[in-house]
Amino acid sequence: MRHGRHPKKKLCRGVILDIMAPKSFVVVFPSLQAKQYSPTLMKGIKRVLKIEDEPYTNICRDEHLILIDAHDPVFASSAIGRLYGIEKVLIARPIKNNYDDIVKTTTEVGGNLLLGNEKFYVQVEGYSRGFIPKDAEMAISSSIIEKKSLHNVRPGTPDRYDKLLYVYMTHDNAYISIFEDKYPGGLPWGIQGKAVSCVFDEMSAMACLEAIRMGFETKIIALYRKESQLINLAKVLNKIIPNLIQKKVQLSIYKLSAGSSGFLNMVIIATEIAIDVAKNYNISYVTLPISRIMFPGLPVDRLQRRVYDTGLNAVLSLPDYERMLAISKRMNMSFNAESRRYNLLKIPPDMKQYNILKHDVTIKPGPNNIHDILDNMGRQKQI
Repeated sequence: MRHGRHPKKKLCRGVILDIMAPKSFVVVFPSLQAKQYSPTLMKGIKRVLKIEDEPYTNICRDEHLILIDAHDPVFASSAIGRLYGIEKVLIARPIKNNYDDIVKTTTEVGGNLLLGNEKFYVQVEGYSRGFIPKDAEMAISSSIIEKKSLHNVRPGTPDRYDKLLYVYMTHDNAYISIFEDKYPGGLPWGIQGKAVSCVFDEMSAMACLEAIRMGFETKIIALYRKESQLINLAKVLNKIIPNLIQKKVQLSIYKLSAGSSGFLNMVIIATEIAIDVAKNYNISYVTLPISRIMFPGLPVDRLQRRVYDTGLNAVLSLPDYERMLAISKRMNMSFNAESRRYNLLKIPPDMKQYNILKHDVTIKPGPNNIHDILDNMGRQKQI
């Protein structure tokens, strides 16, 4: 070895692992459904990092994992959190897939992360070369206990721990996690084509979010009846906008001049408007915030038939009640499914009775989304 040169190992194309000067990478685990669409997911990652102005040196793959050599891994991992198609994201230190190196380096990382009186849990997964992952877990645990004996650090269980020391191994490399965050999975943005989603309350917003999670590039329109509902509508839209991989988001917001406020009534009106928008923009899919698992079958069948009769495809993206609760918790949204579930109409509304006003709004996603929606409604246009 030449004087002054560090030993290096190729990590993946364009990225070199420097043994003497370790650094952290953002490691993306595609969801099970998204593994076959890794190139599309990588394009989405590059796009969102560009939108968020997060600089990076390179993005490459190590088997099914996607690695980002970001200037600031913390902010880069946060930006990537806007994407669907991801199971989890690590900020991790890469090393060779070697038993001794894994035990030694994970012990060092654990020693730096763990504080006094904390419980830790070690999890080693992936492709092991000449050893069993359980053996590495036990060796790392024993080594950490010995190193931190004066700090009362002790092992926990899979359900009870303060810090997780996670190691994932590919054929050549191992990634020791410094930070881990879970994501809702799904498919990458746009892999299913384009769809129109009309949002008018929390439940329709969840249907829109699920359509995005299903892989649709979603054009959002919104609908409300009273000025008093506009603030809540802006708050609901603010939950969706960060999931759109767009530098500028164009919204069409429609106001009804009169009519019943029943949930199914709003669904029917929203569907009619969405059909017109889909035709105008040559979009093939319309999402419906209704499903057989939450509503009687007849209204669902009628709405689907209405969409199909126009030559478009209906997407029933509304999840079941348990998943809606999970979405509402993750997105900090509140809703009352029961009040919508039984608020049905026997006679569909007549669209001719409504005067509908349209507001076109263009906003740049960011912390001021709500104010931008309210302050830039644009000139009212009767349709």
